[in-house]
Amino acid sequence: MNKELIAVPGNVIVIKIKDVDHGFFARINDVTRDMLAKNRVCWLMDFTPLLPFEGWKIVNIQWKLNDEHIYGESFTMDGVFHQLCKVEFPVANDEQPARTPILHRKPNLTRIK
Repeated sequence: MNKELIAVPGNVIVIKIKDVDHGFFARINDVTRDMLAKNRVCWLMDFTPLLPFEGWKIVNIQWKLNDEHIYGESFTMDGVFHQLCKVEFPVANDEQPARTPILHRKPNLTRIK
């Protein structure tokens, strides 16, 4: 298993869909332990796909993932392979890489009408 946590609140990741060799960017809003899960460690990952939806609405989605999945191991949903992947943003020569803070609360989102 990869030892680097991919599902970090506040980070932008790529969710790869392996069967079609496509994917999409998403912002991780929150990751919390699923206290109702029995016999294994499970996480509730709340994320916002960075895709246009009907009416340009912002959509939040929540997936229940096992411990290894939030570290980048592939998994299936309805028989389709998925994988969370880290995004490395390019840094200008005169800039220092920004450190992404880990958020422990849900962001306040405002719907634009």
